[in-house]
Amino acid sequence: MNEQQRALVLDFQRRYADKLELDIRPERTVTREEIPAYDAVVGRINDYVIAGADLEWLQIAYTGVDHFLEPGILAPRTTLTNCPGVYGHAVCENTVAMTLNLLKQTKAFIRQQEAHVWKRIRTLRSVVDKTVLVIGMGDLGTRYARVMKAFGAKTVGIRRSLRDLPPEFDAQAAVADVDRYLPEADIVAMFLPGNHSSRHFMNEERLRMLKPDAVLVNAGRGDSIDADALKTVLREGLLGGVGLDVTDPEPLPPEDELWDVERVIITPHAAGYSGMEGVMERILPILLENLQRYADGLPLMHVVRAGNVS
Repeated sequence: MNEQQRALVLDFQRRYADKLELDIRPERTVTREEIPAYDAVVGRINDYVIAGADLEWLQIAYTGVDHFLEPGILAPRTTLTNCPGVYGHAVCENTVAMTLNLLKQTKAFIRQQEAHVWKRIRTLRSVVDKTVLVIGMGDLGTRYARVMKAFGAKTVGIRRSLRDLPPEFDAQAAVADVDRYLPEADIVAMFLPGNHSSRHFMNEERLRMLKPDAVLVNAGRGDSIDADALKTVLREGLLGGVGLDVTDPEPLPPEDELWDVERVIITPHAAGYSGMEGVMERILPILLENLQRYADGLPLMHVVRAGNVS
């Protein structure tokens, strides 16, 4: 937080001192042993730290909270809320940048610049008229599709269950039918949440369904791509480019071969984080509004799971 944001938090603390006892800590510094002393946790915390704790309320300062819904993490009475959409712009920008850099082979041009080599690369590609398959039609996938469609691509979305077609997409399909669309895609962008059904969603069989020069980018969860299968197809010369903001494992070990593949771009889960410009400005109002509602006994915003208080 910057000084202005810190001042807002301290002012809130002062105004609600008679209703809430706030313990303001740097993110992810609370230990598992300390958690039983709290009725609620607001911010960023690892799921294993609060596993089984009898919290009344857990407010997470980001969107994807599926891992908190795994059995044994939340107590029955714990209400879980999140901050939807706060990272959308940042993740979208990063994923679009990865896509364009792979199509335009920017990495190769940077290497040429470092070597002072003036040489054209004649295999550059355009987004125009490409088929972009977006796996995950939530906030992140929809933002990405909006930009790619503006560039002139055909956008096809994959979601768990079909609803009204958003204007950002030219077509949509249920996740059960994804295999029909993989061979047609020039670009595949993945924005899946982390859960059992998404683990190794992109397995070796599906990787081999893609066009040999397809571009694959992942901004969801690292384990939604089978890392061993990905390395196998890359060694065989398949895929025109891969962009990974998330990996399995994280952090990616220094000796992992993915680091050295020319047509792979890796960023360290940096597409969206609380320190990025404009993100905290979106998060803090949600946190303070929900803290105020909690103190006043009002319904919370952005409830993902309501606690069982009976």
